[in-house]
Amino acid sequence: MTQIAEEINEQTSTMTEQVQITEGNNEFTLDIPSSLMFGEGEYTLENKSAKRFISKIARVIRTMPQTFDIEIIGHTDRSNFTNDTIPRDGWDISALRSISVVKELIKNRIDPAQLKVSAYSSYRPKSENAAENRRVELRFVSSTEQKNILEKENFFDRLEQ
Repeated sequence: MTQIAEEINEQTSTMTEQVQITEGNNEFTLDIPSSLMFGEGEYTLENKSAKRFISKIARVIRTMPQTFDIEIIGHTDRSNFTNDTIPRDGWDISALRSISVVKELIKNRIDPAQLKVSAYSSYRPKSENAAENRRVELRFVSSTEQKNILEKENFFDRLEQ
């Protein structure tokens, strides 16, 4: 996963468009700025490079030695977006973005039983910068204890297979 994040980060122009990986106990989170995947206020994955990115992630997931539960978490900024139709507000946008990513992972042969959708709208901000708060996180959780969940082996090599 680290290799994929680095590859994407080489192609982005600003820090607010950088993919980040955070490790925890038996879990890691891939933090993806929404600007890399969705247009402003959009929630459908129309961008071909975003679909390729999800495809690469799916390829790595399929070759990982252990099975993960994967929570896809949508976030928005604190804009006062309201509408009479769906999406009605930030809650809808954050949830629909998560659903779009889940559906794309399923298209790329990830077992739906591994996937979970979550949405926080603007209620779990990452920073004061609105652009950094518009994001989708993929949280990978292992049910088995791992000392280092992201082993130092080269995941990028799995993409070549």
